[in-house]
Amino acid sequence: MTKRAALRKLAIARKNDRLPPHRCFGDFHDGAYDRQDYVVPWTISAHNYDSDVMIIGQDWNSEANLAGPFDPDQQQFGQKPDLPTNRNLRRLLLEHLGMRFEQTYATDLFVFAKPGNMDSRISRAHLAYCAETYCRPQIDIVNPLVVICLGSATYNTLRRAEGLPRLTLTEALKERFPYRNSEIFAVTHTGGRTFNAAGGFEGVRLQWERIANRLQVLRNGV
Repeated sequence: MTKRAALRKLAIARKNDRLPPHRCFGDFHDGAYDRQDYVVPWTISAHNYDSDVMIIGQDWNSEANLAGPFDPDQQQFGQKPDLPTNRNLRRLLLEHLGMRFEQTYATDLFVFAKPGNMDSRISRAHLAYCAETYCRPQIDIVNPLVVICLGSATYNTLRRAEGLPRLTLTEALKERFPYRNSEIFAVTHTGGRTFNAAGGFEGVRLQWERIANRLQVLRNGV
């Protein structure tokens, strides 16, 4: 089975799955946000299945946001391109890894629309379910050299799935852990408030340089 076929199979499984009280992306606007066969819509703009870099966010969207006015950008691109999270991420990838966002494979750990607003919390149990059922299988299929987790919640969920203890963000930024043929890293989330509190581009520079240096080593087969 090709990578694309395996990912499509996983996407179809997700569309048929239910995890109350969360809703599915296809429940809104007559399914307009979920008409492509990706595990999460964010992948629409970054679906290079052979990339050696994989990006994992925590979650794609919330019920309150998706139930609002229809957003054609979110349908077409799987994101709001001008949202700080996406804009900052594109710049960091280009400046430190020499890659455009579309050259990576991007997904989210949580694959449902959470109740409430975008800042609503998701239980650890539900994050763990999505990690085991959808996120780790995507890593297995894409088989990247490095996996970059945006924020500590995503990173720690994947660590717990490997039986590793939870770390603070400060600790996580100094660590990495292996998973199959990949190495998993944490970075400060690129969203506005969190990113600005960390000092912006200069504040996160060393985090991304560390990944860039390690990626070069792995690409050279060392």
